[in-house]
Amino acid sequence: MKPFDDNLDFVISCKYSGAISHEELETWCYRCIKIQENIPILVFDLLDVGIDAFRELKNEVFLRDHGGKRLTKGEDNAVLAIGYLRGINTEEELKDLRTSSQTVLKALEKNPHILERFKEVFPFIELDF
Repeated sequence: MKPFDDNLDFVISCKYSGAISHEELETWCYRCIKIQENIPILVFDLLDVGIDAFRELKNEVFLRDHGGKRLTKGEDNAVLAIGYLRGINTEEELKDLRTSSQTVLKALEKNPHILERFKEVFPFIELDF
């Protein structure tokens, strides 16, 4: 498992994109606690208040500037595709985001490293697609 900071942006993108559930976010946090030494207080903040409340408590500058690498638009769409293929994101939800299943699936095809990273960061999630 990569260090926490290397995965934080990716994990938060996965949660906001609907690729993972709140329970899966919690499982990831607990894995960080179990696997890593010097656990960042941020892990406990995520567990204590949840991702939505955390976003309200911590501003976007903090999330953006903590050292993680932001995803490109194509990579963000690839994450949406994972949620779509898992049955979490619906076609209607994608339309609300001004995109479509065709667009996000094509983005996943063009960014296979996103699926590989998803499997690496969330090895406890079984994918059946």
